[in-house]
Amino acid sequence: MEFTFYADLLGIGSAYNLGPRTAYEKLDAFYNETFQTLDAFCDDPQNSVEMFSDSLIIKGDDSFSALVDIALVFSNLLRKGLLLRG
Repeated sequence: MEFTFYADLLGIGSAYNLGPRTAYEKLDAFYNETFQTLDAFCDDPQNSVEMFSDSLIIKGDDSFSALVDIALVFSNLLRKGLLLRG
């Protein structure tokens, strides 16, 4: 079953209000953790991950197996104090 999943990082606007460095650190952690977590997921040519700004789009052909990877992204980011809305 094909799927498209969209999520965005919560609170990035507030982070910019605290300062550009704070926002940069949050975005850097978001990108690094997401890339590391979804690296194996992207080995399948049917899957794709796109990131821009504070947004994440995941596409693939097996929504059931992708749930594990998506849940792992959420939990790994949560451990770093970052929340995704998706």
